[in-house]
Amino acid sequence: MKTNWIGLGLVILLILTQPISAFAHSGRTDSSGGHNCSQKSIDKGLCTGYHNHNSGNSGSSSSSSSSSSNSSSNSSSGSSTSSQSSNSSNSSNSSNSSTGNSSNTGSSSQSEKPAPKPEPKIDEKQVKADEHTSVAKSLVKEEKYEEALQEIEKVYDLDKDTAAIDSFVATTVSSMYSNAENALKDKDYDEAKKEASKILEYERVSEKVVNETEELISKIETEEKYEEAIDRVQNKVDEKAFREVFESLEEAEEIKESDETEQIREQTIQKLEKDAKKLYSDAKLKQAKTQYNLLLEVNKKDVYQDMIIEIEGEERLVDTYGLDVPDKQGDSISLYDHLQIEGNETPYQENVVDKLESLVGNAKDNVIFIFEKSITELFNGGEKDAA
Repeated sequence: MKTNWIGLGLVILLILTQPISAFAHSGRTDSSGGHNCSQKSIDKGLCTGYHNHNSGNSGSSSSSSSSSSNSSSNSSSGSSTSSQSSNSSNSSNSSNSSTGNSSNTGSSSQSEKPAPKPEPKIDEKQVKADEHTSVAKSLVKEEKYEEALQEIEKVYDLDKDTAAIDSFVATTVSSMYSNAENALKDKDYDEAKKEASKILEYERVSEKVVNETEELISKIETEEKYEEAIDRVQNKVDEKAFREVFESLEEAEEIKESDETEQIREQTIQKLEKDAKKLYSDAKLKQAKTQYNLLLEVNKKDVYQDMIIEIEGEERLVDTYGLDVPDKQGDSISLYDHLQIEGNETPYQENVVDKLESLVGNAKDNVIFIFEKSITELFNGGEKDAA
């Protein structure tokens, strides 16, 4: 600042020490001290037309006055110009100094604190997709699989993160398939078919899953038909409708081969044998013969054929002699029955008895004891006259 003032003082001193130059013009003044401006003066803007320089004073005085005025004007103008130049210089220096300081401050500030990063742009679709996915996962936890798939469809509509959603769908469908299998194991066929059908109704399942589900439904239907056939078998067993039992077993075996049907068959044969023996013991020959014929059909054994022959022999006696067939338990059996029992080791065979029947003929009243009286009674002396 001190240097600037010294410079300004030097400029003023130089101006004051310079000789004053008078601005003259080529035209002379008239007696009145005036004259017309020359074209050159007009072009320079010094004057226009006729004008008076000193209002009647001599040209010398006018010239001196004019020179003094111009000198003063020039001095003032120079002083003003010098002042402006000095002020401009100071302003420039001040500005440069300020700019430099500002630049230094900014540089220091930037080195101390980095500029903040711009905030990331929010993907509104992704936000909505995440919300739908969260809801779908909650529904899966509640085992509401069908509703979960409906919710996840909204994510597909937004076209966001479909790869992850495909995995979610596959897991959900797998859970539905497991539900259908579990219902099948529990023999809840309606529920099993319902769960499996939901899988086929969902359009995003793969062809492989469709084929597996269709096979599962076929298996469910087969098991359902088989179970219905087995139920009919059990009902017929309880009713002792043995022929219908075996017919229903054949139907069940056509639907599906299983160890269960073979077990039921063996159990039914045992019950049928027991029932046939009871009927024969109760002298219900016709019913007994029917049961043994059925046993022979379903289980080819010679013992059943032997029983049929024995029953047919007794039926002939009944038809021929009009006999009431006696009880066949223990010692109460008749001599005829005793003779037919191979285990008694008698020398008599069925052909002997048959021969006896042919010989007796109309004399049946004389030999009726053979068929009606028990062995115990005969050996105790009963019917001695007949013997």
